[in-house]
Amino acid sequence: MILRKLAWFFLLCKLSFASSHDDDSISTAIRQLEDSAEYLKCNVIVVDTEYGEDTNVDESDTDEFFCNPIVNAESGHSSSFSYLLELPLDFLNNNREKLLKGDRQILIKEGTINNGTVIIPDDTRIILKPGGRVIEDLSGYVTRRVLVLRVSTIGSNQTYTTDELSHNFFADNDLTLKSQYAACSHGKLTFEPVSSNVSDHIEGGVLDVELNVTAHSMERNELGNLAIGEAERLIGNNLIDVANNIIICQPPDSLGDWVAYAYVHQPYSVYKGEWCGFISANMHEVGHNLGFKHSNLPAAQGSDGIYGDRTDYMGWSYPRQKWPAMCFNAQKNWQTGWFADKALHIDVSNGVWSGKLATFVDYDNAKDDEYVVIKVGEKLYFQYNRAKGMNAQTHDRPNELVVVESKLEGTELLGGLDGNQFNSTFFQYNNFENSNKTLFITICSRHDGNNITDADYFQISVGLDAIDCNVTMSPSESPSLSPSSSPSASRVYAGHHPDRGQLCDDDMEQEIAIPGFLNIKCSFLQNSPEGPVRDFLCNTTRASEVCMETCGTCSDSCKDEGPFFHYEKGFQDCEWLRTQPNFESLCRPGDTPRYYCRETCNSCESCTDNNEDSFNILWWGEKNCTWVNSMPEDKKSWWLEYLCVPDQKAYDNVPKHVVDAKLFQNVTIPPLNSRIEVNGITVIGLLQNSSRMPEKLYAKEDIS
Repeated sequence: MILRKLAWFFLLCKLSFASSHDDDSISTAIRQLEDSAEYLKCNVIVVDTEYGEDTNVDESDTDEFFCNPIVNAESGHSSSFSYLLELPLDFLNNNREKLLKGDRQILIKEGTINNGTVIIPDDTRIILKPGGRVIEDLSGYVTRRVLVLRVSTIGSNQTYTTDELSHNFFADNDLTLKSQYAACSHGKLTFEPVSSNVSDHIEGGVLDVELNVTAHSMERNELGNLAIGEAERLIGNNLIDVANNIIICQPPDSLGDWVAYAYVHQPYSVYKGEWCGFISANMHEVGHNLGFKHSNLPAAQGSDGIYGDRTDYMGWSYPRQKWPAMCFNAQKNWQTGWFADKALHIDVSNGVWSGKLATFVDYDNAKDDEYVVIKVGEKLYFQYNRAKGMNAQTHDRPNELVVVESKLEGTELLGGLDGNQFNSTFFQYNNFENSNKTLFITICSRHDGNNITDADYFQISVGLDAIDCNVTMSPSESPSLSPSSSPSASRVYAGHHPDRGQLCDDDMEQEIAIPGFLNIKCSFLQNSPEGPVRDFLCNTTRASEVCMETCGTCSDSCKDEGPFFHYEKGFQDCEWLRTQPNFESLCRPGDTPRYYCRETCNSCESCTDNNEDSFNILWWGEKNCTWVNSMPEDKKSWWLEYLCVPDQKAYDNVPKHVVDAKLFQNVTIPPLNSRIEVNGITVIGLLQNSSRMPEKLYAKEDIS
């Protein structure tokens, strides 16, 4: 007994000397512990969960950890099942970054499993080490086999039939998991259904699993383990031996207010009821299987920032089938390696880089000097988020150069550059990577391809404290900067408050009487292809007055960005906004509806100072926008910082936008070869001496 205790003492000394959490130096000592039956050994699984709209769960911290028990330490073979792993808080805080990598194993002295949960004794020994199953490299051409488990329980039937699930996941002629991943990867990643040759029970990649339990009587993971066990009994094999991805469709009355969850870097994703048929949820959760983390807005926005990047599927998921068609942001596209031959890592310490950024949508047409995803430094990525083809319904920042930053919990969308503004706006990232210099990105020009042989691209410039757009362009490449035509009609949006939307809009409520036919609404015309029917109705009925935009009675360049946006834990659209009694307050500057419903809120195409109204400034008395604009630039900057905040009346009179400069901002800069004084510093052309610029700059543009 004494000798055994001494052996343990020396082993512990060895572990302590090597640092108890140093993955590389303690590997030899850990192997000795693995041979001991006293330790429960697990692959650590990171589980990420999406919840319903009415949940009280803080979605800023939805990562859970599960134990996938290792059956044979020598071979590394693990169980098919997983169990909730509630780690001690101090251990979790000290090792969270390592745990979130998804490639760790854990040893728990005297750990046991009871009722679906790992029981960890108080003050027991817990050791973390490298290991665990990790999804293989996705670069190159990869085919993955997928098996869908259609789970039914006592008193609860599945939302979808077997045929419907097979179509939802594998149809080539619809928006499905298979077709969209193939499109977004340009054929690099293909999901194929597990063949019925594996088992007669499999039909179209779907396996029906019937369980003799009630879904609402057990935790979701317990129900998942039962489904996996029954599925393996039916096919006579381990699921991970026949499929790379296993999708589990649980009944709609499964316990809890979750809607979907997935194992990060692992094969399993699970959905409740109808969510198994929603393409955005499928792409999102399988994305976690592939190692993708969430696409968020900056952490400063709190829980509102989680899932807030809606340029890609790793942001919000939507309760809708066959919509939206979009792909992934720049960091994910870099991570996958799908575009490795068109990816560029810029070292800005070497000076300004100028070149072509083609949209990833046109990857197959990109020339040798056109890149589709660019990385700057170690954490910043950007791409041209062109809204067309398989990315036509990208929600946020369509047709913009979109910048994201990689973080531990995922990526954060820092912002985008408007593809219609050249040589006039830029993003800046102050003190980029602790260099005491500012990173600038600007679009110098835009080239529209032909969708056949030429790619759409931006000519861009990237640099520290400098950018360079002195690029000679042929006339055919020179962008047109003329504004869109103004509305030609004087009619207002019939049936709605005249201020609720610009002049050129369809009235979606009014009916149009068609002699000898049923009454129609504008939605009928919108869904009709352009041609004789639409022309006849627009030219011979009141449709030209009610459906002005669809009929071409007038036009404007301001558009709502719908169809849906997330607001106060729910999904709304701009039509909902128009009917709200507090419409004006919902459209206030800085609020979500104003950003997504720009036409409805009149928050674009209105970059004009209101010189008729005045505002009172302490002992200076009544002043107006003319007074502000008459100042020298250095004094004007100071006054704008004071006046252009929401609690000042001038905020509504002077449409100049003050943007937080802690990371970067969208700022109007002087044209090439011009001079302007900013706080006593002469700025020439494209702000070559920008390291000495003031903390905030100002953009003369709409406050939205």
